[in-house]
Amino acid sequence: SADLLRLICDTDQGTVAVDRFRRLPGRGAWVHPSESCIRAASAPGRLSRAFRRQASFDADALRAALDLVG
Repeated sequence: SADLLRLICDTDQGTVAVDRFRRLPGRGAWVHPSESCIRAASAPGRLSRAFRRQASFDADALRAALDLVG
């Protein structure tokens, strides 16, 4: 869906990033660009389970990137 964001896990560092153009390789996870979905995604182990590997997720950086802060 056009309103969902694709998150990907960097295979080298295990960090989570937004795949704005939905073309980056690797396993992805989809979230709504809303505070409640970002909060749910940042729950311990939630994205690690989606990516099937340990993933480091900075919810504040994602909020800032999506202009949800403030």
